[in-house]
Amino acid sequence: MLKKYISNLIIEEIKFDPTDCQREMADKAAEFITLDNPDVVFLLKGYAGTGKTTALSALVRVLDTLKMK
Repeated sequence: MLKKYISNLIIEEIKFDPTDCQREMADKAAEFITLDNPDVVFLLKGYAGTGKTTALSALVRVLDTLKMK
């Protein structure tokens, strides 16, 4: 439930219709930030122009809103 809530917040912060890859990133990022394992790494890769920076900017705004580091 919390994962889906965070994923939706990220998608809303993108400010336009997100790509399928950005939706997938939102789901994976939400899953990552709700994990209770400090040994897990989140690696985001993609070609130039695929929306990585846009999606990560949305994630940072959501983390700030949720008061999470």
